[in-house]
Amino acid sequence: LDQGMMLHIKDMQMTDYTTIRVGIGSSRAPYILPVILELFRKHDTQTNIVVFELTTDEIKQRLLKSEIDIAISVYDTDSSHIESIKLFDERILLCENSKKPNNCPIFPGEGQLLREVMNNVVAHNNSYSSNYIEVQNTETAVALVKAGLGFTVVPSYFEEFSFGDGLAYSELPNSFSKKERSISLMYRKDKTLKKEELFFLECAKEALS
Repeated sequence: LDQGMMLHIKDMQMTDYTTIRVGIGSSRAPYILPVILELFRKHDTQTNIVVFELTTDEIKQRLLKSEIDIAISVYDTDSSHIESIKLFDERILLCENSKKPNNCPIFPGEGQLLREVMNNVVAHNNSYSSNYIEVQNTETAVALVKAGLGFTVVPSYFEEFSFGDGLAYSELPNSFSKKERSISLMYRKDKTLKKEELFFLECAKEALS
């Protein structure tokens, strides 16, 4: 850890308990939060962490209303009130079960970027089954792939933080996903961050950048 982080650790050892409210998407939380909080908890066992699993729009609205302190979400270019720190670029990958191959498409719900990408994947390959499964949650889709019921598309963090789930992930042509998404830390520009919140940001950057 760098000197700045060590100073935060020393300060926190002399303060009362505080609470950090974190907003994050429900599909990202199981993959991203453990690596951040593992590092955070090595040095701060006193701060309370309250996680709100929300949609991207809900995260933005709650952040603007100061109902959450820190957000981990798709970078918002539309709000002049939000400060952001880029963590990583999120790619979309094909997710298959190499041991139980199945050409049945498992579609994410309508209105999602993943659904748009999946539509492109199926449209460019006539060998896929005309029957399909549709789900709303990405983790549900991955669970069905694990069961050998088909294939789907997922954000790249599923591969990076899957911890050996046995599935095969592969890159897709750039033309299948024309929208680039950067995952960022975000907080209100007019918010004075507590030292615990600053330390959380430092841990997230070290764990994910």
